[in-house]
This record gives sequence, structure tokens and C-alpha cells, in this order.
Amino acid sequence: MDINGVKFQRITEQDLHKINQENLMFLFVSSSGVVADCGYIYLFSSGGAFYIKNAIYFEPFINKYFSFIYDNTWREINLYFCDLLIINPKIYDSFVLDLCSRNIRDYWFQSAIEIYRDKYHV
Repeated sequence: MDINGVKFQRITEQDLHKINQENLMFLFVSSSGVVADCGYIYLFSSGGAFYIKNAIYFEPFINKYFSFIYDNTWREINLYFCDLLIINPKIYDSFVLDLCSRNIRDYWFQSAIEIYRDKYHV
């Protein structure tokens, strides 16, 4: 799947074990479908962009693979109707400045993808 010039791969169990606190930049959870496709988790890492369908299992998924997100340093932006953007504290300030400078508040997901594509994607 290609969105705004970023190729997203369906994540595999092997990919999940490669993503960690150091290389996961941010993730987007779309549980409502207001901002992006309903029921998806999009992961943005230095190794690539991935997606997972069925975000209704978000908490058990995070607990299993990415429990470090709950260490109170990762930043969460609550978007519309339960859509969440969770950002690594290392890039939070610059990422949010880039996000806000676009001044398109209804298109968080597309803006986040563009920032990833232009600034962080390898």
C-alpha cells in the first residue's frame, strides 16, 4: 500500500521483533476511521513504514511488543474520535513543530506521513 509516496508493508512477526524504542519514531492508531482507515495501526520506524489491521486489539498489542510506550516519556496526541498519534520523545518537539507549521488540523495523518517521507524515511 502506498500513501503520499510512502510504501507501507503489512507487518510480520519478524518485523515486530526488529522494531524497538530506538527505531520506532511514531505510530498512528485509527480506531474510528475519522482521520484514516478504521481499525489500523500504522508504525513509522527508521527501517520502514508498516501497518496492522484490527486496531481494536491496540492495548494487548502494545503490551506485547511496545510496552515502553507506557513509560510516560512517549507523547500522545489525541486526534478526532479515538484516533491517536504516539510520538517518540526524541523527535517530539521537531515533529510537532513540523506538524503544526502545516496548519492543516483536519489532516493529521497525511501531514504525519509527509513529514516522515520528507524528513525521516530512509
